[in-house]
Amino acid sequence: IIERLLVCMRTEVDSGCPSGRLFAEGLSLSLLARLHACCDARDRSRESAPRLSRAQLSDTIAFIDANLGSDLSIAALASRLGLRPYTFAKRFKSALETTPHHFVLTRRIERAEILLGGELTLSEIGLQLGFASQSHFTEAFRRRTGRTPLQARRRG
Repeated sequence: IIERLLVCMRTEVDSGCPSGRLFAEGLSLSLLARLHACCDARDRSRESAPRLSRAQLSDTIAFIDANLGSDLSIAALASRLGLRPYTFAKRFKSALETTPHHFVLTRRIERAEILLGGELTLSEIGLQLGFASQSHFTEAFRRRTGRTPLQARRRG
């Protein structure tokens, strides 16, 4: 797992980090968590991880939705709640059963579906939603929906 995380990090860096800071931080935190789990000699029972409160979760989701086009970071999201990035990421995943990066990507794709009904070009939609380029937007959209943005626009 550690090797795969490192390969993923290297691939992301070599391609110019098109997935953004949130993805990179998520990989880093996953690596840290895995290393911590490997090095933790204590036998812990699997307790349910603490979750973000409803108010914290609501605030975080509202902030993400209002800033989908920004280069969001786990550190920024965590600092809004007065938490450390690792703690935030762990509690976020516990609350929503998904990582912050996957949640943001899902929200971006959902917003893209709406914007595809309008007059913006695919490039404008991608950039407005925080994707590095139209090709990055197209690939992320295709991976999530099984169709390209252009196919979605034509069907919509």
